Amino acid sequence: MSSITLTYFDIPGPAEAIRLAFYVGGIPFKDRRVSRQEFAKIKRDLPFAQLPILTVDDEVFPQSAAILRYAGKIGGLYPSDPIAAAKVDAVIDCMFDIQAAIRPSIYETNAQRKLSMRKELSEVTLPLWLQYLERWLERAGTTFFVGEEITICDLVIYTRMKWLRRGVLVGIPDTILRNFRRVRAHSEAVASHPKVDDYYKNGPGKVTGDGSPPIPPSPPHSPLTPITLPSNGD
Repeated sequence: MSSITLTYFDIPGPAEAIRLAFYVGGIPFKDRRVSRQEFAKIKRDLPFAQLPILTVDDEVFPQSAAILRYAGKIGGLYPSDPIAAAKVDAVIDCMFDIQAAIRPSIYETNAQRKLSMRKELSEVTLPLWLQYLERWLERAGTTFFVGEEITICDLVIYTRMKWLRRGVLVGIPDTILRNFRRVRAHSEAVASHPKVDDYYKNGPGKVTGDGSPPIPPSPPHSPLTPITLPSNGD
């Protein structure tokens, strides 16, 4: 079997779904966690000067989405059926769109503007996207987003929803999922999956730092199409 090493910081971030994918899929891997100081030393040698990266034997791969799909494919968490795979990709890309909507507020340095952006996010943008996810689950008629079994898109949504519910983004309440019953039920179903539960009790999740996971400065896939959102009257 190939030697696999995932390198990221000691926080959840975009690497958390990847760690879960390897763990749930039963794929042995080295979970290498580096400090900011270590990252500064290796940054110039990274393919895109970003983390996470995945090292498989002598090959080094960047971009969290590519790494996640690799983990899903070798761990049986990514469908072989093209239609089902496209659905998984769609849900993952939806989450990246949500992250892209949040990102500007993270890097905003003006406190008043930041709070204004977070107000728009919590009252308009996030409820809109959460409603899309709620509707997807309703139409799917299943606990998970694609089929009856857990896939990598479930892990992505779960880890990001967990992040939002931690209340680490000032101005976005930890009750953000209150009105989205199916999305909440999905998070509970993923959390209760035996392998996911074990990951946080006995696996890498047990030692993951509590720092707020950063969102990468650029999307981990092709540029996003701008989205027109309804005005909140502001």
